[in-house]
Amino acid sequence: MVVPGDYDGDGKTDIAVVREGATENSALTWFIRQSSNGGLRSAAFGSTGGALVAGDITAQNDYDGDGKTDIAVWRDATGVFYILRSTDGGLTSAQWGASGDFPIASHDTH
Repeated sequence: MVVPGDYDGDGKTDIAVVREGATENSALTWFIRQSSNGGLRSAAFGSTGGALVAGDITAQNDYDGDGKTDIAVWRDATGVFYILRSTDGGLTSAQWGASGDFPIASHDTH
């Protein structure tokens, strides 16, 4: 799936995609082409899905306010957002919503 955003903070939208893993227990893999230098960044974050997790939904946005899009997913089974902060690479989680909701990611606010 396509997940555009300003991941490098240069004021331009970066081209990005997420690929599901080979098995239900595999992580989602994020591939980001940075507009600032053309470099490729990748990260394993989120779940493809399985018996306990029906598959995470991408929800990228600038959650930590540093001007860079954070890699993030929303887990429908629990109603929890999981955010990989661009400021320090740490993890933030926040319960918000209920099963059956659908997160709307704001991919670019420039």
